[in-house]
Amino acid sequence: MFLRFAAQRLAVPCSVLLLAGTAPASALITEWQMVEGGAVRLVVAGKAPDGSYEAGLEIALDPEWHTYWRYPGETGIPLELSYEGSANLAHGTLSFPAPERYDDGFSQSIVYTSGVLMPLRLMPEAAEKPLKLQAKAFFGVCNKICVPAEALFSLDLASDPQPDRIAARLINTARAALPVPMQETEGPRLTGFSFREGKTALKLDITADVGDAVTADLFAEGGADSANGLPKPGERNGSTARWSLSLKGLSGPEEALPLRLVLVTDAGAAEATYEIDSRSRSIRRTNDPAER
Repeated sequence: MFLRFAAQRLAVPCSVLLLAGTAPASALITEWQMVEGGAVRLVVAGKAPDGSYEAGLEIALDPEWHTYWRYPGETGIPLELSYEGSANLAHGTLSFPAPERYDDGFSQSIVYTSGVLMPLRLMPEAAEKPLKLQAKAFFGVCNKICVPAEALFSLDLASDPQPDRIAARLINTARAALPVPMQETEGPRLTGFSFREGKTALKLDITADVGDAVTADLFAEGGADSANGLPKPGERNGSTARWSLSLKGLSGPEEALPLRLVLVTDAGAAEATYEIDSRSRSIRRTNDPAER
């Protein structure tokens, strides 16, 4: 059963509620807030040329703990970041670095195991005015048990803040780990698709050229309310890797099921979006993914 958005179904039905520290470590980096299995903080590097604030939500994890990607897979709670109570904030855009597969023997999830910084762009409504940020992060952390965690942050950001070099280095490193738009003719890329009948649902067989990468994995994210599983790895032959994805759980019109595929190798990560017509058993690539 999918537990993605239901904290009450977790093994431990309680949350860790933490309030923002009253004495930030610097004007643009908050204090670490301790949660079960780790800690979380908010960092802001300053302003980008487009007027947005370059920020990031950083989660540090204790050994053997993990947290979840934006789509958690078969079990888990994806991170949600809300901004209720903020002033002069038009919107925030959270991006997710490349994740990894986690198999506990019963289900498979899409996770981070050694901590993660998720780049965040905060766009003010009026660039010449300060931004008052009120942010709430809700996410899951798991070891032998899973615990939902919640952290609240409050920052007053000047309209022309002094850059924070430490925060900038952290955010730039995280941005370098973001999946890039997949190329058609070079780099790790998906090269072939075919459909076949499965026992309970139509399956999509996927072939990729991963070059000389030592490791390669593939992750699938459907449209809103999807509850699909992870692509099942097949045989690898040299630079050719294969996976099989059951279309069971994908949400959307049967003639245009949205699907985002993220190919992760030790050389980097690339992603592309598609639409599947399950009636005609065809797939077409759509526009490259927007920044997440």
